[in-house]
Amino acid sequence: MVDNNKLVNVIKGNPYWRVIIRPLKYNADLLSFNRAKKIIIDSAINLRGWQYPAFHEHEIINKENYIEGKINWSSFNEYWRFYQSGQFIHLFNLQENLRLKNEGKVPSFLSPTPKEEPLSYISIISTIYLFVEIFEFAIRITEEDIYNSGVYMSVQLNKCDKMRLFSYESSRIFFKSYMCESEKINIEISLGKNIILTEGREICLEKVQRFFEYFQWGNFPEDLIREEQKKLLERRI
Repeated sequence: MVDNNKLVNVIKGNPYWRVIIRPLKYNADLLSFNRAKKIIIDSAINLRGWQYPAFHEHEIINKENYIEGKINWSSFNEYWRFYQSGQFIHLFNLQENLRLKNEGKVPSFLSPTPKEEPLSYISIISTIYLFVEIFEFAIRITEEDIYNSGVYMSVQLNKCDKMRLFSYESSRIFFKSYMCESEKINIEISLGKNIILTEGREICLEKVQRFFEYFQWGNFPEDLIREEQKKLLERRI
């Protein structure tokens, strides 16, 4: 089993995601180890063949004041902690970019060539799916009545300067090159318990649109996000 520090260094060596979900009110002893583990197992999202967050149930470990899980396989590198305070922290690599890098490939584009060579790539559809999974996971944890004070969420992409959007669908035509010019993108929000339970899916759509603005796409089509969200939730992908 890979050492935790080594795994984190591997993850941070390339573009990577960092997700934080926590209650608005801090309570160090909110959860027992057993309840924390049960919440993670019961709340995990499995809509496209790879669960969020990823773990092997028998490898979830109790530490000082948190449980932890990790995956180190192919282009899947993940490490997460779920604290007894209810805070969830998740680090994982940008899978599509690492897969392209490992295979020595770049996406084929039906769009103009950018003025600057991209340093990395991110899939439009995979990003939508990821946001949907993160919000669904947060909703499920909230349903466990541990975020009664409300919930804070942060979805942060790191090392994304000169990162270019692409699509696996050859039929999708872009009329310009969409490139990020920021070293990191942090989408964060604080929500009341009832708001995330009743409006979480709509808020997810808004945050995806906000994310794509960092790639110079100011009017990203909401209908596309909504349709892909619906397809994923209905397991039609």
